[in-house]
Amino acid sequence: LEKRGERETRVAHRRRQLLWLEDAGERVRALLTLVDLERALSRHEQIVEDCRAVLDLDGAQSQTRGHLVEALDALERGDELVEALRAWIENSPTDDLRDPLRVRLAKHLEKRGEIELALEEYRLVLETVSEGEAERVAESAVDAYTSNPEWDESAYGILKDYFARTGQWRKTVETNDRWLKSVDSEERRATLLRENAFLLDTRAGVPAEAYRAYTAAFLADPTDGDALG
Repeated sequence: LEKRGERETRVAHRRRQLLWLEDAGERVRALLTLVDLERALSRHEQIVEDCRAVLDLDGAQSQTRGHLVEALDALERGDELVEALRAWIENSPTDDLRDPLRVRLAKHLEKRGEIELALEEYRLVLETVSEGEAERVAESAVDAYTSNPEWDESAYGILKDYFARTGQWRKTVETNDRWLKSVDSEERRATLLRENAFLLDTRAGVPAEAYRAYTAAFLADPTDGDALG
């Protein structure tokens, strides 16, 4: 209680100080101190107001954008949170900084049910992120699909496109195999199986597995002579 009272006294002092501070740099420093004190006091509404005041004076304050997002999340102000994350991404100078924010935005959009917007953020990350990290991000998109059955096949497409682009043909086949478990159309199943057969034969160099995939494709759609390879 003593510490809380001390912080509240410091908040009141800083607020009085802001009344006469005119220099932008000094106002930013005073506001940043207020934000730190208010975070300790869990005053989320005031944090939002003061963070926005800081960013009006100095838009390069990345940590302040993080505090703003944190406060909006605590207040469950979803629309403003999306807007704040997009602004944070826009004002981040490198892909290394932007990519984790895009993933965070995608996961928030996913929770809101804004599926296509979430997938677009995942796609943007995959264009710039390192190979090891890209696979994790792509897997996140597919995991989101499997926990939300109403999603269309574009989530699987993100992962598949990434593996195809990086020449990971065996993983492309594995992704198609996962995809096959949720496909109802026999014609679509045949298409995926034919693609697997082609990759297994021409890229992975395993003709026996390719033959089994061609056979499965023919059984799924006997009218398609191409399934026989």
